[in-house]
Amino acid sequence: MRDSEKYFLLNKRSDFEKGFLQNLIWDGQGLRLQNPQRGERGVFLSPVLDCLEQETIWHRGIIEGESLGDSSIVFQFYATDSPYITDQHGTMWKLEEYFTKDVPLWEKEQAFLPFLVEKRQNPQDILLHNLKGRYVWFEIQLFGQGDLSPMVKRVQLSFPKRSWTQYLPELYQGESQNFLERYLGIFQSLYEDLDKNIREVSAYLEIDTADEEFLNWLAQWLGVEGGYLWEQENLRELLHCAMDLYSIKGTVESLKQIIQLKTGQCPYVVEQYEIAPFQKDISHTKLLRQLYGEYPNMVTVCLPNRVVPSNRMYQTIIKLIETVKPAQVEINLVLLKPYIFLDSYSYLGINSVLGQYQPLQLDGQSAVPLTTVGGLEERTESM
Repeated sequence: MRDSEKYFLLNKRSDFEKGFLQNLIWDGQGLRLQNPQRGERGVFLSPVLDCLEQETIWHRGIIEGESLGDSSIVFQFYATDSPYITDQHGTMWKLEEYFTKDVPLWEKEQAFLPFLVEKRQNPQDILLHNLKGRYVWFEIQLFGQGDLSPMVKRVQLSFPKRSWTQYLPELYQGESQNFLERYLGIFQSLYEDLDKNIREVSAYLEIDTADEEFLNWLAQWLGVEGGYLWEQENLRELLHCAMDLYSIKGTVESLKQIIQLKTGQCPYVVEQYEIAPFQKDISHTKLLRQLYGEYPNMVTVCLPNRVVPSNRMYQTIIKLIETVKPAQVEINLVLLKPYIFLDSYSYLGINSVLGQYQPLQLDGQSAVPLTTVGGLEERTESM
């Protein structure tokens, strides 16, 4: 039964772009309404799915998505053995040609009506034993509510028909036993899904293929704390180098790598031993203690403020630092602004550069610009 299992799968942008889209977009997670506030339905018309065998009885449909109610997602399934279709004007077309023909959607829907086999509202897991034919296609209709839109993430249609009744005596087979067949189909679907999960269990243990929920389990197994603080792709990258990071945990290098994985920017870290040679002068000592702390266990981490756009991101970085720093170490996280301020966190070549000469004009409309000795980013924006 495993060898005979075949299916068509639509689960990414390129899959849906092969069909016809009206008032629908793929937003990276699924197919949704482009402008739900207009109150217009969205329609997706799939390309023709050719199973290459006449009179094929299709088996099962699995649809993953987010519905707003029983009628917010409507599926219509069509099937035929003929590679031709006749339009309202009596013209015969090949199926593939008619699908790409530039005609109004309502006209295509009228031409498809003789082939309509199944119509379902908000389907999730359905038997498609009524679909019989070599060629199958389907139509998705989405209906929004206010500014909300339903979403379809994944559509899988499998064939040919497989039924547990084939293992029963002939008395329990045939069209007269449709109820028994559909009843056993519930347990057959559960069994097939469980069997598939067992056969593909290795995918859950692979960092690149595990789903988001299982990634957090992998993070715990690898000793990575705060897995919930990471976006999915960043977490995968972190898990790939988790063992290397674990071997240097508690060091400045591990601190830098964790922050760089999260923000894409390597931080500038100042430890107390680095500023000790400059504390011989009393005036310098007071300023250095004000900037970098007066205790030997204080470490200052500096990041450009452009990579920390919100307070939420700031708090996330603080929590990540807490997971890798030694218990006795105190961290001072500083966001560097692209300016030069005396007696502050200004580092030449890091958050400030010498700018181009700009003459001062005393015309009552000018002021001394920060960009004269300001940061590279500010100077570039002003230019």
